[in-house]
Amino acid sequence: VVESYLPDYIAKALPMIRKNRGWAWFHANWGYEESKHSLAMRDWLLKSGARTEEEMADLDDRTFEYEWNLPEDSPQGMVVYAMTQELATWLHYRNLKALIDAHGRGDPALSKLLGLITVDERAHHSFYRRLVQLFLELDRPATLEALRRVILGFKMPAVHLLADSQQRVAQIGKLNIFNEELFVRDVYKPIMDSLGLTSKDLRRTQPQRKSVF
Repeated sequence: VVESYLPDYIAKALPMIRKNRGWAWFHANWGYEESKHSLAMRDWLLKSGARTEEEMADLDDRTFEYEWNLPEDSPQGMVVYAMTQELATWLHYRNLKALIDAHGRGDPALSKLLGLITVDERAHHSFYRRLVQLFLELDRPATLEALRRVILGFKMPAVHLLADSQQRVAQIGKLNIFNEELFVRDVYKPIMDSLGLTSKDLRRTQPQRKSVF
């Protein structure tokens, strides 16, 4: 469902980075790759019989009744958010694949599809993580402040926009696909370790100043 808001993800972020050719081009390519995930999952839902054309059309209608807005107001904050969100999304797909594979018969097509998507999500995370590492070198105080805001208050994008969002979140947690404990263990800690940071770095009061990014 969250990938259905891809037009908002692209359109809302692009204006703040359009003057940076490499960044803008990567963002557009990121959107293309994410669109393939959405289309592939949609095909599986239809061809597996899990959803009908009418049900998918109804979902589209309900989805686009709402508009997703940027969770951060700066390019730097959005990079930190993207780094975190991509790893959290990878975790969702990885754990869903493991759940499917654990069943005797499972679903080979869905398992293969999820495996391919996890590769993309992990690659996206790695790219954004390298950007955050660069930002830490160029403007450590502002980057730590962005990390503090994003990673300590992280929520998956757009999950609150549908009427049954709370039910969806509860189901995901019940299946042990994604919850607070998993986020801390498989998202928060790996990010902090890879950036060479500790919880003290996020608790430290940082001087407020305008970022150069």
